[in-house]
Amino acid sequence: MGDATFTASALTVMNKWLAAIEADTSPLPLATKVVKDKPAEAHDLCTDGAGNELPSASCPILFPYYAEPRMVAGEPFTATC
Repeated sequence: MGDATFTASALTVMNKWLAAIEADTSPLPLATKVVKDKPAEAHDLCTDGAGNELPSASCPILFPYYAEPRMVAGEPFTATC
């Protein structure tokens, strides 16, 4: 199940982030500006499929993650929802 709002929301947040980096005239290195200018909206997100944010703890329950080829081959699961 996907969330149709992800694409528009992600592009809006990315545009805000890139604009902030471009507007940052400080002498800091680009890598530092990328971290410093990251908007609060740029974070992992769990939704109900209709654009409504859910508590992150509910994501693994509602959308369980089973395996991927690397895990089957023995690599530990290190990702979060």
